[in-house]
Parts: sequence; structure tokens; C-alpha cells
Amino acid sequence: INDLVSLAIPGFGPPIQNDIVRAQSLRGRDPQILIDGVPLDFNGGGGSGLSVFAKFDPEIISRLEVLYGPNTVYGAGATGGVIQFFTKDASEDPFELRVRQQFTTFPDAPDIYGDLALSSKTTLQASGTLSLFDYFLSYSFDSVNGVYDAEGDLNNPVFYGFEDEKTYFAKIGFYPTPEQRLEGSFNFIELIEDGRVFTSSITDDGRAIGQEDPNQTPFNYGSDNEPINEKEFYNLRYTHDNLFGGEFAAQVFGRSEDRISSFIDLRANAASPTWPTGWPDNYQSFFTDEGDGYRLQYSRAFADKVNELVGIDYQEQERSSEAIVYGLGADFDETRDVSVAPVRTDLFLFPFRVETTGYFLQADYEATPRLRFSAGVRQEDVEFEIGAGRRVFERTLDATGAQVSRPGGFGSNNGTAFNVGVSYDAVDWLTVYGSFAQGFEIPALSVVAGQVPPDASLQGDDAVEPQIVDNYEI
Repeated sequence: INDLVSLAIPGFGPPIQNDIVRAQSLRGRDPQILIDGVPLDFNGGGGSGLSVFAKFDPEIISRLEVLYGPNTVYGAGATGGVIQFFTKDASEDPFELRVRQQFTTFPDAPDIYGDLALSSKTTLQASGTLSLFDYFLSYSFDSVNGVYDAEGDLNNPVFYGFEDEKTYFAKIGFYPTPEQRLEGSFNFIELIEDGRVFTSSITDDGRAIGQEDPNQTPFNYGSDNEPINEKEFYNLRYTHDNLFGGEFAAQVFGRSEDRISSFIDLRANAASPTWPTGWPDNYQSFFTDEGDGYRLQYSRAFADKVNELVGIDYQEQERSSEAIVYGLGADFDETRDVSVAPVRTDLFLFPFRVETTGYFLQADYEATPRLRFSAGVRQEDVEFEIGAGRRVFERTLDATGAQVSRPGGFGSNNGTAFNVGVSYDAVDWLTVYGSFAQGFEIPALSVVAGQVPPDASLQGDDAVEPQIVDNYEI
């Protein structure tokens, strides 16, 4: 998906060869990414390394819409704009079945990669409309291949390995009356590693090159550290197209992701004299991401000249990420036993919890058929909490030579953002417009705690300073 949007959306950052979106932006600022109104990114959530675009299957998408710059209707860190994906609608027939089979091959890939140079994807979709109900169901199985560079080398499979992906999606709609619709959807993705083991090396020009480990004996995991990667979201939405002369929409949503990485073996790299002091030579990472929220909005037109939209949205998010470092015995390469007791458990990224509540009002006025004005205001209130602990990759050591422990903290922020705009249709083929829009954003909470002095307090409302972004466009 991130390759696709990089080509399809002007001003969006270039592909970065994996699903993590932290290095990509929309016109240099963070966008908010949604699917059917469910936010997949949020205020303060950047820098986590979780894959926003990998939370759904491209086969269920019918279209995407892009809004550049900040706006009042969607806040929660959307200083660069909004990218929203919409899932496919049900067929108007009682039953429609679609089957799609895809194959991808890299014929120039070195022989060492074997059948990793071939991948396939099978998609089954059923949809239809029955009286007051409609449905859209999708299942896909994707044998996910690696990413190769122009030299035919495999890009960093140690951290972004080969997995088989199963995706289940269901959307069911109900029409109590022609003006009302109740819609529910559920999406679940399971990624299963294919069991192959890789090592990496750094070339003279700084590239990470992946190679199959000559010892292909699978790792022996325990019941608590077996690699998993599961993502899901649900969405319940109610709309009424004629409530007191206007349109009303209510939405409740939730999402989660659980991920345990495969065992990362960095012993070969750790033998280098440039290996940072205190860094582990092996580890596993554990991520959990849970969030939910709601949205209420009401819009109405007055005298065919003025359109108003008023609403409230709320999001709650909680993330934690740990890294477990193991003490590998001299016989590890023979036993491949990763079920041993850990040497230590540290933070991979700092855990945090954040709540964001937004109140918004947007209005448009059509002065003449060619001249239009717009204005809006959004109040956003944020409460956050950052957990205490020490990072596994912390470069700062205490007097004993251990990674320093940081105190974490909590606080709140709030801000008000405005926008005004005018557009004029000079001729049928030319519109002149100008706008000023503000966006409210707090920095990535999982990163903030590691970028202050070890004993710095993050308590209080000024501990994490937000940014108000002013965006001018002509």
C-alpha cells in the first residue's frame, strides 16, 4: 500500500521498502490515515514502528480520498492532511463471487534465495443485496515475498522477514428505513512466518544485505515467545440522511495489534569493534497496540447557501513494547533453544497511553454560484501518560554500566485551531482560491522520553509541548 500511495498521491513521501510509515509524510507533515472512518494513526502515536498500511488488504479497497493540509473535521495529529481509504460496496445482485489469483517472480534473484523469488496471492470475495440487508465478504491468502533491490539482493530480511498472510474481512449493512443505515465491519489479519532463518551484513556502502543462515534448523521457542503478528479492527456506524432536516452520523470503532518478532541474532555484528556499548547481540521484541473511540457529527444546509457541520470525536490508545535479551549457551547453534530464561527484559520503545477529544465546527457559504467562503474551528484536548523504564538500545549508561532508567510522566495539552478559505470560479476551467488552516499535534510519545536527560521529569501540562502548525495555500 505505501508503494501505491507514494505513486498515487502528489506530495506523499517515497516508498521505504517496508510497511512502516514513520519516514513518510504528506507535504512534509504527518497525515491522519483512516479506513471507513477508523483512524489507523493518531496524535502522539508516531515513531512506534507499527505498520499503518499493513492493517488491511488492498483487495478490499474501492477508492481513496486525500485532503491536503490541516482541517477541523479530522484532527488528532492530521497536520499534513487526511488520507482515507474506503472499502468496496456490496453487489446489487443477491450473490456475486469474485476469485483472483496473482503470481510474482524475481527471475534475476540469486539462486541462494530459492523459491523466495516466487510469491502468490489468492483472493475470494462474495457480496450481494438481500431485501433490507447487504454484505461484502473477503478472504485472501498471500505468500508474502521479500523486497529486492536493483542489484538483486534481498533487503534486510532479518527485521522484515517472509510471512504468509491471511486476511478476513466482513461488512454487513442493514436499512431499517430508506433514510437510515446501520453498518458493521470487522477485519482480521494473521501473519505466519515461513520458518526460514536469515542473517544480515552491512556492505561498504551501508546497505543491509540479507542471506540465508547456513544453519536452517528452526528456532525452538517457548509457549510465551512463539512469533505472532495479528491485527484487527472493528467499525460500527449509523447514519440518518434526514434527521430534523439534516444528516446525522454516529460511529464506534476499535483496533488492536499484537506482535512478537522472530528471534533476532546479531552476534556476528556484535563482534565488530564499532558495535555500540550496551547494545544486545540478540533479542525478541513484543508489541501490543490497543485503541478505541467514537465519532458523532451532524450537518445541515440552510437556504441552499450555508452548510454547517458540527461534531465531536474521541480516541483512546495504549501501546507497550518490550525487548527480551537471552543468554545463549555455547551449544545454542546446535539446540536453537530460545525458550531459555531471559537475561533481562527492557523497553523496546517507551509505553504510553493517550486520550484525545476534539470538538469541531465547519461552515461553508456560497455567496454566488462562483464565489464561496469557508471557516472552521476545532478544540482539541489531549491527556497522556508515558511509562517509566529503560530501553534495550539505550546508549546512555549509569555508573554500573547498565542502561539508564527514565522516569516517564503524565500531563495534558489543549489547543484551538482555525481555518478560513475563499474560492472563486474565474472561468469554467479555472478556480482561484486561498486558505489558511491550523493543525494541532503533539510529538511521538514513545520517543519523547528517550530524548530528554535521564532524570528529567515529564510531569505537568508543559512537559510535552504541542505544535500549532500554520498552513497557507494559494
